[in-house]
Amino acid sequence: MNKQPARFLTTRLAAFVAFFLVLALMVWGIPDPGKPTLRAGYFFLSTTASGISLYQPGKYAYYEFSPWNDYVLDSQGVRTAFLPADTAGQFHTILASGKFPKLLQFAKSAFGFFQPEVTFTGIYRMDYSVGKTQSGISVTRIVSDVPTQDIAATAHTMTYSRDDIVFDAKGMLYTENTDSDTEFLESYYNIPLTRHDTGIRRAETPATVYVINPRIAGVLAITSRDSETIWIDKDWKFIELLHKTYTDKSFTSTLNVNVLESPKDVRLEL
Repeated sequence: MNKQPARFLTTRLAAFVAFFLVLALMVWGIPDPGKPTLRAGYFFLSTTASGISLYQPGKYAYYEFSPWNDYVLDSQGVRTAFLPADTAGQFHTILASGKFPKLLQFAKSAFGFFQPEVTFTGIYRMDYSVGKTQSGISVTRIVSDVPTQDIAATAHTMTYSRDDIVFDAKGMLYTENTDSDTEFLESYYNIPLTRHDTGIRRAETPATVYVINPRIAGVLAITSRDSETIWIDKDWKFIELLHKTYTDKSFTSTLNVNVLESPKDVRLEL
């Protein structure tokens, strides 16, 4: 009886097992690659326990999209957070567990294929996801499992940082920066800004709002559509995109953030 084929198969099987053992040992010895990110210009995005963060590594300024900040308005104008502070909301992300799945996800991140996603469940189910656009990012929020109640509008928010300069395309300044904070915009980039003191919040329909932090590179720009209103909350440091709601069962909103190279790309409508 010819035992050559059996010996050949045994050898191949042993080599196959040895290969995967070596691969497993290599993977086991590689440090945890960390959290995968999506890059947009100078900025990175990743999921957190409170939502999705937009930031530059090692820098102070960061921006957050979170159900703890987003809210609903009823027909009487009463504001209620989607996830109030005393609500024990649960969340999960698409982040993998285990070293090998993490490495695969990190590889997707390295080649720009990773898209941050996070889901919150509580009174509502809220799904946040981020995709890249030609000029920046698009943050989509889907609210479902909505209990029957009076909802006239919802706000999709982005936080901003303490040192940020926030202004619109008319050159109206919304943050309380000093003259020395803003004079470089006029001196170097020909962006004259006008202050206003008409209260904490200001509505613009439609509008483009710019966010510049003197300590980091790049500019963020949010533009509303005709059916939307942008509000600036200087107390809580929110930029709020207010949408009318046409259904009480589920609704989707999108907040587009353009990422500009520098203040020279800002376009004022003076």
